[in-house]
Amino acid sequence: MSRFAVLLCLVGAALCAPIDNYDEIPAQYKALIPPEVAEHIKSLTAEDKEALKDVAKRYKDFKNEDEAMAALKEKSPSTHEKVMKLHNFIKDKIEKLHPDAKEFVTEVTTAFRKLHSDVLGGQQPNLEELKGKAVTFVEKYKALSEEAKQSFREHFPILAGVVKDEKFQALAGTLLKTN
Repeated sequence: MSRFAVLLCLVGAALCAPIDNYDEIPAQYKALIPPEVAEHIKSLTAEDKEALKDVAKRYKDFKNEDEAMAALKEKSPSTHEKVMKLHNFIKDKIEKLHPDAKEFVTEVTTAFRKLHSDVLGGQQPNLEELKGKAVTFVEKYKALSEEAKQSFREHFPILAGVVKDEKFQALAGTLLKTN
């Protein structure tokens, strides 16, 4: 349980620190990034990053993801095209999941998109809130059927592998200790 919670906390923390260059990402975090996502990050220009930040800062103005994507397309059609390529890649992976795993991943993704937008909008997350969300997501993950968990492992092997990694387990134990 705690390993997955730490993974979620680390993802949240990583999203909180805007990275202007892929090379600035620490090696231990790069290992968590699927090659397709890494290529996407590397392909973003300074103009792309600025367009993304501008739209993300205004996330509260949008009723849904489609409105945000329309705003991005209006701001920068080329950035929109790059984002849609990654979006479709991830969406295809999610669509292949067991229905319960799909619901779980969608909920986690939505929460971290909001977190990322908050950070880009100038709101820094509270570590205790992040831990609380992580624990909630862990409980939901644990409640998944074995079939749903297996589906998650098949379609998101890097994330599933991280959860099982011994070094990660040790880090998880340290970070989630309650004082």
